[in-house]
Amino acid sequence: MILSDQNRQTLLVDLHRIIAEQAKQAISAISQHPDVDRSIYPPDTSLSEGEKQALANINYDPTLNSALTKVLKDYTAKVFFRFFNMIDRTTLPDTHSGAWSPVTIVDLPEGYDQNLEYLHDHFLETYWDWKEKFQSQNQEVER
Repeated sequence: MILSDQNRQTLLVDLHRIIAEQAKQAISAISQHPDVDRSIYPPDTSLSEGEKQALANINYDPTLNSALTKVLKDYTAKVFFRFFNMIDRTTLPDTHSGAWSPVTIVDLPEGYDQNLEYLHDHFLETYWDWKEKFQSQNQEVER
């Protein structure tokens, strides 16, 4: 790994903060405003009226909120853990997703090129590539 100890520590600690924050916000959103239509992942779907009603019918209490928060945090952390395993080369991405060669996360030098392409700019648009690839293999794509 070419990432400095300081940047590695900052990145990983902040990811834990973000996971906790997003889980809390998700529970708050679905327990307090299940009728609010909002964009959700995947980008080609939103909550149906039946789904909104089902969320509105759940009797949220502190114990349920705590349990759901833990589940959301656990599964979000698993996504990052698998991502880091791919970066660390301790596992490989599914070969159905495309070719793969080793990558790493590095500290950028001072004065780096501000015109770099960013992964976050490509993340949602590659959803369509994923969906097309797996639908073409006659695999069910969950919404």
